[in-house]
Amino acid sequence: GWDVVSINSNHTYDTGEPAVQHSHGVWAGKADALIAIGSFASAEERARVRMVERNGVRIAFLAYSYGQNGYDQEDLPNDYYAVPYVKETMQQEVARAHEVADAVVVYMHWGTEYDHAPDEAQRAWAQELADAGVDVVVGSHAHVIQPMEWLEGAGGKTLVVYGLGDVWSGYHDKPECVLSGMMSCDFVRLDADAAKEAGRKVSVENVVWHPLIEHWQDGVDTVYQLSDYTEEQARSNELLAGLDDPYAWMQDLTRQVIGEDFAIDM
Repeated sequence: GWDVVSINSNHTYDTGEPAVQHSHGVWAGKADALIAIGSFASAEERARVRMVERNGVRIAFLAYSYGQNGYDQEDLPNDYYAVPYVKETMQQEVARAHEVADAVVVYMHWGTEYDHAPDEAQRAWAQELADAGVDVVVGSHAHVIQPMEWLEGAGGKTLVVYGLGDVWSGYHDKPECVLSGMMSCDFVRLDADAAKEAGRKVSVENVVWHPLIEHWQDGVDTVYQLSDYTEEQARSNELLAGLDDPYAWMQDLTRQVIGEDFAIDM
């Protein structure tokens, strides 16, 4: 059911250029079903705006990563196998996307691992993205959930989701990493007068955070929405075995990180 997937992270080059090229071939074979962003086979492919249209609203998607493990950008063969975050290039690409799309969503691979608070680079880049007119920023990499906030940018507000956490973590010794989240929202097209006043073609509304929990029991790994999860399941989740009250812990940590400015579905 996914429509867009980012294949750009700090691990893009972990197994070398042939693996990147193989990945492009795999996703190209699924191009009729979904869009891959953030890693491309050529500069021309990177320059093509990727969009999804739903109910008459065109949404463009871009993706950037803070870097590649063990490499400086000048050591890499190009800037399209794994698209780096460069402010000026981002501004150009967002402007190009806005020429054909009603809204622009940017995925950011960023942040300090295992830290629930956005770091200085995240906050600086988030403001740059807002100033460029991005409608929604969605981030990950820290392995734990991070907050959401509205930033004032070019022509209005930008929703920034700093970190979704790891939906499927693989961690058996860090409970914070098995608690993650999804964000849902509506893109509402504005009429001509409202769009002119807002400086945007859409408004982002009905923002909700949906906590997720990875459940490991008897060798079976499953991801649940916390709204569908029970206290009994929480007590039997081997990934949360070290917690006195795992169900309350999940709720409390979610509220602590996400805060009171957004609806939480749990």
